[in-house]
Amino acid sequence: MTDFGSGPAADEIEVTVMGPGYGESIVVHATNNFWIVVDSCIPSGEKVAAAVSYLNAIGVDLAAVRFVVSTHWHDDHVRGISQILNLSPNAKLVLASALQQKEFMQIATAFGNTNDAVVPGASELAECFRIIRARTLPGARPSAVFASSGKVLWDMPVGGVQVKIDVLSPSDADITEAVRRFSELWPGERAPLNRVPPSHPNHVAMALHIAIGEHNVLLGADLEKTVALDSGWEAVLSDDSRQIRKSTLYKVAHHGSITGHHDGIWERLLEATPTSLLTPFRRGRVKLPKETDKHRIRSLSGGAFITSPVGGVCQGSCRVNRYAACLYISADALVRSGFR
Repeated sequence: MTDFGSGPAADEIEVTVMGPGYGESIVVHATNNFWIVVDSCIPSGEKVAAAVSYLNAIGVDLAAVRFVVSTHWHDDHVRGISQILNLSPNAKLVLASALQQKEFMQIATAFGNTNDAVVPGASELAECFRIIRARTLPGARPSAVFASSGKVLWDMPVGGVQVKIDVLSPSDADITEAVRRFSELWPGERAPLNRVPPSHPNHVAMALHIAIGEHNVLLGADLEKTVALDSGWEAVLSDDSRQIRKSTLYKVAHHGSITGHHDGIWERLLEATPTSLLTPFRRGRVKLPKETDKHRIRSLSGGAFITSPVGGVCQGSCRVNRYAACLYISADALVRSGFR
């Protein structure tokens, strides 16, 4: 087991990205014991969610987790997320608002008790809904936070440090398209439960911008570039209704794939030569990032790091201006970065 030390001090910001090759999870310390978990994965051969293992290892009580965010329902991003939610009694569950629609609720209800081979991710989210219902006080209605572009999850000081969490996606058009796809997946009351493939592109992936004091982090989720101006990264970049400060740390979208790349991300949402972190995707014949992706990301970054040692991505120093990243790459496939 990797020795992660004692974790960040109260005044330190830390972004921890975990990705064992299939799966992704991000843990953010936004100062003063305010923790956010974005997505979940369980390393091969283990039973505990990577975020739980990490927080336990550095001595953090999961009661300090304020948000558990599921950026989208693909299995490599939700495996173990119900475990995190169950162990985090004070956390709000945040889901893309498309998952609030009755079409998805029908799918989660129908497939929630089946094997994930049928509907990847559905059983995890169904279990999350059960946890929320169990926590709900008598007379109240169970609820999660359903978010889409323009939603502000938090905009308050944390121990004197201003923290703001902006939801950048999905757009209204992407939610509408997702609902249409969900309605096509619903087999009907008496139809057999056939395996449902993940939808492509990732229409409902939830990208986040986290501002902590003067520092800014962009978490790209699996959001992709599409041909429509009201969809994916095009919609994020065309939205002038909010002021988003440029970030110095970027969790690269969609495992570094070209489908998650948009020049506007690097030109308008990021400072020059940011620190870039990404998780690889290795499943069957699909292997991301490709060599061309690695070259592109290195050329745009001051430092580029991958969580699993597939080679050819790591570059340069971790130190960029006032930002100093402590980097650990191990069998546990973890990159640990912190503002010092």
